[in-house]
Amino acid sequence: MNFPVPQVFQIPITVDPGFKTPYTRGFHLGVQREITSNSVIQADFYHRDIRNMLGVRTTNLAFEARIPGHAGELRPGTGSRPILSYGPWYQGTFDSVSVGIRKRMSKRFTVEAFYTWADAIDNSLRSSFVSDVQTGLGAGALGGRGPTDSFVGIPTLVTDPATGQTNANGRIIASNGNPVPQAGKFYNGADLDRGPSDLSLNHTVLVHGLVQLPWQFEVSGIFRGRADFTSRIPL
Repeated sequence: MNFPVPQVFQIPITVDPGFKTPYTRGFHLGVQREITSNSVIQADFYHRDIRNMLGVRTTNLAFEARIPGHAGELRPGTGSRPILSYGPWYQGTFDSVSVGIRKRMSKRFTVEAFYTWADAIDNSLRSSFVSDVQTGLGAGALGGRGPTDSFVGIPTLVTDPATGQTNANGRIIASNGNPVPQAGKFYNGADLDRGPSDLSLNHTVLVHGLVQLPWQFEVSGIFRGRADFTSRIPL
């Protein structure tokens, strides 16, 4: 940790053995049509598939830790403290459609107007990928910025001691409010946070004008309007 604390409070940090480099797959389709000698309309579609987004999760927390009476329980043989692992835990997609017009009003004046609709979805709870270790807040703060549910793997069969419910045949909600996915089926805890990206802007309007002045000077102005900024709150 980056600030003086007793040794007992230091939190182990590991790098996932299956570490992968983040990458994006995408494609773009666009059409443009001249409607007059001074006017052009166009439409574009963009798709991005973002893989191996890096982040931190607690890797040695037992699946049973979500059941009442087992809070904070760690997997046997992994020590007595949580282990934070840095790796490619998250992924997302981005799709957008943009339509616009470009018109030359005269030899010295041009105006453009565009509307863009976008849909950004990911399973990363927070948009910031700045390391808290680098900012001086330490590894403890870094762990608090992981997913709502850190478990990745095959859930085991558990029983809620308060209600008697089990996850044998399907997903349940424990009496303490924690999600309990079905036993025996692969489960990625990060998907519990899947939803609109914290940086998602569903609607954007852009108007741009350019005036050419004598002596090769140019003056331009841009108006940009945005709407539907969304974010998620941890469960």
